[in-house]
Amino acid sequence: MKIGILCNSVLPLPAIQMLASNGLIVCIGLPADENPETAEVVATLAAMQLSVTRLHKNGLEDSLLRWVNRNKPDVVFVMTFPWKIPSKTLLQPKLGFFNFHYALLPKYRGASPVFWQLRNGESYGGLTVHKMDQGFDTGPIAHIHKIAIKAGETYGMHNKRLAWETVQGVGAFTQTLMLLGNAVPLTPQSSDEAQYFNRPTAKDLAIDWSAMSAKQIQCLVNACNPWNKGAFTRCGDIVFKIVQVSVKEQKIVYNQQLIPGTVINCSEKKTIDIITVDNNVLSIEVISVDEGIFTADFLVSIGLRNDMVLVNL
Repeated sequence: MKIGILCNSVLPLPAIQMLASNGLIVCIGLPADENPETAEVVATLAAMQLSVTRLHKNGLEDSLLRWVNRNKPDVVFVMTFPWKIPSKTLLQPKLGFFNFHYALLPKYRGASPVFWQLRNGESYGGLTVHKMDQGFDTGPIAHIHKIAIKAGETYGMHNKRLAWETVQGVGAFTQTLMLLGNAVPLTPQSSDEAQYFNRPTAKDLAIDWSAMSAKQIQCLVNACNPWNKGAFTRCGDIVFKIVQVSVKEQKIVYNQQLIPGTVINCSEKKTIDIITVDNNVLSIEVISVDEGIFTADFLVSIGLRNDMVLVNL
């Protein structure tokens, strides 16, 4: 079987390496835009001695049709590609296009599913392979490979595990496709379970002290680390990001008059303790500001004191 690959992220590189080592890849397409991650992908593929075709959003349909007709793949695997594949192109390879969505469908459709799974405190992530149709992440499902989300796991940690632990899932699906071809079983997605999540906005990346529990804040912080350098918050005129937190195990009943976000201790072991809306204590351990990344007690050096209140942006 001859496989074409469309990608723009380091996430599928272990799977691509596995497919290439088995002599299955005939062509690879990447967006032509330049950024550090794309440069890393190009360099890694070059080290594997795989040639790459750079594609532009303008004229994508014609470019993809030429790419498919020139290389004649039996199937195209789409692994983190930013643009919608034109419907005419989907019909060209004899086995079609399959999207490798690095989250569980249909519950987490959209371009940033790992962030939303972590932010929402899900127990599992994984890889969903579905045959592509004219919608976004809506095609029938061919394969699911679930991966547990570990306690305290950050976005970066989960993505790293996702890249390596889904190689098995990619291999299993590829073997099934080679064996069954167009007879590979496909299961329509349940519309009752389907949710689409947009890319996170600044509001989605900010802590709402008036509504979010200690656990929810911890999930948001982890979902923002490292790509956003933490979750946004503010104290007075100081805007900063919280990079790492822990929730205190002991349940202490604090004065109910304390406003959620109140600093109750900023003097112990380089952490800062904050009361949350569910009357738990959140220990801020690492923060990020324009000057750099520091232990939380850096905030004390620039004026943070007990009884001050962290507020929403």
